[in-house]
Amino acid sequence: MASDEQRQTDTGAEGADWSATATGSSSSDEPASLDKTAVLKLQAGRADVRMSAVGLLSTESAQLKMSPAALTYARGPVELKLSSASMLVTGGDVNVQYGGAQILAAGGDVRLATAAAGAVVAREVRVERGLVGMLVARNAELADGARVILRPSGAAALGAGFAGGLLLAVAFLWRLLAGGLKRSDDD
Repeated sequence: MASDEQRQTDTGAEGADWSATATGSSSSDEPASLDKTAVLKLQAGRADVRMSAVGLLSTESAQLKMSPAALTYARGPVELKLSSASMLVTGGDVNVQYGGAQILAAGGDVRLATAAAGAVVAREVRVERGLVGMLVARNAELADGARVILRPSGAAALGAGFAGGLLLAVAFLWRLLAGGLKRSDDD
């Protein structure tokens, strides 16, 4: 946990104790527990984050409850409950319940239960009542109420369609502008 020298404490309107830390980093071997804290950077062996905001989280394993995190990197398992992560990269398993992630990449399995993710890349994915924008997985299991917008084949077709449309638009503009330049040279 962050040392007292690094911490500044403010009392909110309800009398809650919210702490702000610029570089709240601890030793990579020590476990860290945050409660109602805002931290720019946290490095710990194991992180237990509750009702706190974290900018960069680097840890062996992490558990976030009611907490947003911008960048999360873990070598082991990560669990998010009522939490969100902009980018979550882990070598282990991920369990997201009532939360979300924009980009989620895992070396292990991913389980989304009433959760959403923009893009998921993992070995195995199980989605229970959730929404995934783009899914890349060796094995995916979608329960009732689960929705995936793009799978790799759909993403490739969409990309090819956009590339073809862009090529046609550039060719049309090139021809239009080249024809306009020739007419002005003739005057």
